[in-house]
Amino acid sequence: LTALSRDADVHLVLICIGGRIMEMGGIAELPLSSVQTLLVPARPTALGLWGKMRRASRYVLPSDPSSVYPMRLGAFDDHVRRLRPQAVATHLPILAGLGLGLPPEIKIISVLEEASERLLPTSLSSKAALHRMLAVRVETRRMRSFYPRVGARSDLNVLISDEDRAYFGKSLPDKRTVVVPHAIDCDVFS
Repeated sequence: LTALSRDADVHLVLICIGGRIMEMGGIAELPLSSVQTLLVPARPTALGLWGKMRRASRYVLPSDPSSVYPMRLGAFDDHVRRLRPQAVATHLPILAGLGLGLPPEIKIISVLEEASERLLPTSLSSKAALHRMLAVRVETRRMRSFYPRVGARSDLNVLISDEDRAYFGKSLPDKRTVVVPHAIDCDVFS
């Protein structure tokens, strides 16, 4: 950001889902033109019989991955229209969908730090075995169809490890994908 700010205005938009505002230490020291926080309500859930039918339909009807939320955000689109940036960077697969709807003249940098569907078996450990198996299979299939769309739209895809590069495989175009290694030793913490 420091190098980029010498040649361009850098605006940071924090998207906080469900009222969880992350502490972002060190922002004051960054050479940012502006910082804006967009609060997004948590994914709505329907209760009762309607909710059960809606949740069940997610297993059989095609849709975007449930972990990618929000796919569209009017306040974000308005912010981009007002600033008219040359490039937008999205961080994590859950926000990569926001870049899919931007005009083609805006360069997109997708930082795909983790493949969230790999965390599903852990997050669903309290569910029944059949439900867990279905949820993991459906979400993994949806994410695998989502990544090529992100890869095709993004001008640059940033991954943080060779393991992620192997996982994403052919989903992302090689010529537009780079690995910027993180400073965590995966072998030590796995």
